[in-house]
Amino acid sequence: MPPPQLEEADEDWEDDLLDDALATDGIDPALADIPATQGDGGGFVFGSNNYAEEQQIESEMLPELQQEFTTLTALTREIHAADGEKMQFVELYENARPHDQLHKRKEVIQQMTGEDKKNSTELFNASIVMFKAAKADPDFRKWFAKFAKQTDDYYSLKTTRKKLLIKIKLLNKIRDEKEMENFKEKQRKRREAEEEEANNGKRSRQRLN
Repeated sequence: MPPPQLEEADEDWEDDLLDDALATDGIDPALADIPATQGDGGGFVFGSNNYAEEQQIESEMLPELQQEFTTLTALTREIHAADGEKMQFVELYENARPHDQLHKRKEVIQQMTGEDKKNSTELFNASIVMFKAAKADPDFRKWFAKFAKQTDDYYSLKTTRKKLLIKIKLLNKIRDEKEMENFKEKQRKRREAEEEEANNGKRSRQRLN
């Protein structure tokens, strides 16, 4: 088990980072707006606002498709397959939208009061900052996803490890108690056997006399 002071140092370091990121000058913060997407107005929308990006994808994909599908039959078959995949993707896309989680979290915070609402608002606003950064930077998005999962794994493992250590402690305690009970039972039986033997010897001597 790591020395306690190391864990305390980690907590202090995390607190310093959080204070720097969420400094509010003592003023109750307001909930940040959730960044909008094309799909917010009415379901899934193809493409994005980045026209240059779409043009780049098209220029890379077109020669590959032209080379791979050279007949009308092959093209028609692939279009049907792609249309079917698109319908599945629409559902996957909608279920994966992070905006739904942000909206739900914002609604929960709006119902809070007092210090809980202030703290939750600060954390929510920090999440919005991270979310905006993740939208704009794929490398950061991958890093942050890995960081978030690793953080969850780390603290879940800490909890699991703590429960395991407690389990081992309790098992050893129960075993020690059971061993003591067995020892006492053996001692009791030995005393009873010695007493019985002594009584038998006494009765034998009395008969002889």
